[in-house]
Amino acid sequence: MNIVNGYNILKEWEISNTGYTTLAEKGGKKYFLKKYSGYKFPRSKSSMTAQSYERSQKRFNDFKKSRENINSKLKEISGSGGNIVSPTDSFVNDCCFVEATEFFDNVFDESQIYLLDEVDKKFLMLTAVASLEAIHGKGIVHSDLKRSNIIVVRSSSGKRIVAKIIDFDKSYDINNIRPDDLGGDQCYMSPELVKCLISDYSDESIKDLSDKSDIFSLGLVFYNYLSGGKFPDIIDKSGKCLKSGTMYCGEAVLKGMRLRIGDAIKNEFLRSVIANMLYSDPKERLSAQEVIKALHNGRVLEVKDNPGVKYIGGNKTKRSVSRKTTAPKSFCEPWEEDEIVFKIEELKKRNYVAIERKEEAGRRSYELYKDKGEIETKSRNNLVLLGYAEHTTPVKKVKKVDATRRESVKNINFRGTKYTIDEALLRKDGYKGIVLIRSDGKDQYALERTNNSLITMVVSNIILKGYLKKLT
Repeated sequence: MNIVNGYNILKEWEISNTGYTTLAEKGGKKYFLKKYSGYKFPRSKSSMTAQSYERSQKRFNDFKKSRENINSKLKEISGSGGNIVSPTDSFVNDCCFVEATEFFDNVFDESQIYLLDEVDKKFLMLTAVASLEAIHGKGIVHSDLKRSNIIVVRSSSGKRIVAKIIDFDKSYDINNIRPDDLGGDQCYMSPELVKCLISDYSDESIKDLSDKSDIFSLGLVFYNYLSGGKFPDIIDKSGKCLKSGTMYCGEAVLKGMRLRIGDAIKNEFLRSVIANMLYSDPKERLSAQEVIKALHNGRVLEVKDNPGVKYIGGNKTKRSVSRKTTAPKSFCEPWEEDEIVFKIEELKKRNYVAIERKEEAGRRSYELYKDKGEIETKSRNNLVLLGYAEHTTPVKKVKKVDATRRESVKNINFRGTKYTIDEALLRKDGYKGIVLIRSDGKDQYALERTNNSLITMVVSNIILKGYLKKLT
């Protein structure tokens, strides 16, 4: 068994952009270990001159002190179960500085996030920017905000879907910027950070860095959430529209081009907030606190004529939580073609008192009424994702279970990842297992109740409910 500083290493170390990473276990919990290989404590004085030894030792100690300073500040605002996931431990191993961070299972994948409705996406945005405001309040710039560094999970109460900011290996203290430690993902880099990169982090370019660099990156993440995974198209100096992916957004803005903020985001209010986060001039961008205020107010912001943004306005949409009225007295029956059943007890726990079916422009959805008269509009998919409904696609009953038609499973491969079944949670919710049904040449999965009845369900929803966990 390979044990490092009390951590049981569960897999081989893998190369990363900062050195090496692995998964470990300690005290019954899983941790993500990150080993920084760019700074090493010198092994022996005999292998180098005294001057080289002292220089290497100082370089390592300065880096270690910088990381410990950042981690100490983050620890003050993170806490167990919070939305800022900072290192919980650090130590030196194999002459390298190592950090341990809590590991999260059952993280939402991109396709699951795109299925969320606007209300839930807005809540994700609020939790992310609220965490960023706390980070900036400590004088820390994350510097590497991107989709993979903002994980989406259920809150500890299970009531909401929240964003958690992780991976602070490129973070820096705004009052102590170390050029050698700067970096990030170029897809999400701000124009001022791109400028630092191409100038080899010159002193002059570093002067332009501030916490507004994070705001630009977060604006691109939000654009990604609301557009179904896209980046803004780019308008070059001649007015020609270049498709997203032609070049990095920060690079395009630095070269005097504009990011087209248009109808890829249907809600003009959210579109205007993102436009104000993507200005070329950092001083013109909203602060984290101003983004929070704007998201709470729900009003369309003025978008200035800015070199970095080509704003397409005029397509206003109604907010999905805005009206108050007298609620109906009951929960309606779902649309027949949706093949779902409402989980009434779960809805009542969340203070919902009634549901009405809604049909508008040929699209069918549901209006959920809360006890204070608030109304939320949600689709069938969102009701299932949030655990407010479950699929009831009928499965033909058979008197005897035929092994060729119904097969019990323990593991499921989904989109390149292997999952194992949480049998304890299934039993707690009244199921005895998950089965694979083979019918008419089509395979599908179903939850099997103790009376042998089945509820078919797509794998992504089984994962969301927590019945499947990643195998590591």
